[in-house]
Amino acid sequence: MDFIKKHSYRFIVGIAACASLILAIASQPDATSQTSIDPVAKAQAKPAATGPAATQKIGTAQLRGWLETASIPAVKDHARAKLDTGAKTSSINAEIIKIFKRDKEQYVLFRVDLDKKHEVTLERKIVRWTKIKSKEGMPIKRPVVIMSLCIGNQLLKGETNLADRDHFNYPILIGRNMLNTQLIVDVSRVFTTKPTCDIK
Repeated sequence: MDFIKKHSYRFIVGIAACASLILAIASQPDATSQTSIDPVAKAQAKPAATGPAATQKIGTAQLRGWLETASIPAVKDHARAKLDTGAKTSSINAEIIKIFKRDKEQYVLFRVDLDKKHEVTLERKIVRWTKIKSKEGMPIKRPVVIMSLCIGNQLLKGETNLADRDHFNYPILIGRNMLNTQLIVDVSRVFTTKPTCDIK
């Protein structure tokens, strides 16, 4: 009888100790239930800037939005431009008038009309030809020339293909060849500046 009482007491003490341990564990805060802060989500939660902003720089490159107002100095006109890091070469909306040779070099005479009001005819030497997709999805050859484009106070110069961009939203596309180390694209911003290049 004493043996049974002795072991029953130990059994009850053991159960009480286990219960205390379980209660202690249950009272601890659950790490999985705490709200964690995702730095990416936090960054994305910032409101996008859409108005004029002071010029920001990262190193020597200026920070611009994915849509900006650009100008073509040779045309002396403004238009919306898409800054596209996915495009290798820049492009402008142009109508090819004729291709001809001068001193054994190929030249192109083309018409640029960015806002459908101010039509300008330009002539440039063809530096190469490229294949681009038409609106029907078929590849077509287009001439590539050297053009200057202005974003803010930055004058960008480089290869530009002359394409029929009437079916695109923006008549000017600025690709990686002009962005390069000069501009960094902030996809949360649009129209941060106006072209102010000092062309003499």
